[in-house]
Amino acid sequence: RHIAKKAIKYLLNPPLLRRPSSTDVHALLDSLTPDRKWRIQRKYGISPQVYAVMFINQNGVCAVCGFLDKNGYLYVDHSHLSHSIRGLLCLRCNLAVGKLKDDHSIIANTAKYLGY
Repeated sequence: RHIAKKAIKYLLNPPLLRRPSSTDVHALLDSLTPDRKWRIQRKYGISPQVYAVMFINQNGVCAVCGFLDKNGYLYVDHSHLSHSIRGLLCLRCNLAVGKLKDDHSIIANTAKYLGY
């Protein structure tokens, strides 16, 4: 299954900023509800432990805007083209990236429209 491939790719080549301690990972895992853990595993094919490492390595904030979602979640962002996991985003940034459809021309046109 392609979701499992992206999880393996992330595990083999994670963008580690620092090696999280087992205490950090366990604390975050304890804070996740059983339903949230199930959704992470089922929808993205990554274990809650991988999610916890990603969350800690991003300092618990969105990879795009640098904020935490108001509900305390960060959502797994993945490419719809390559199915690789890119990182964790707040809901607002995750929806925005999704609306851009992983299309570089739409992203470039949006930046141009905004004056960048």
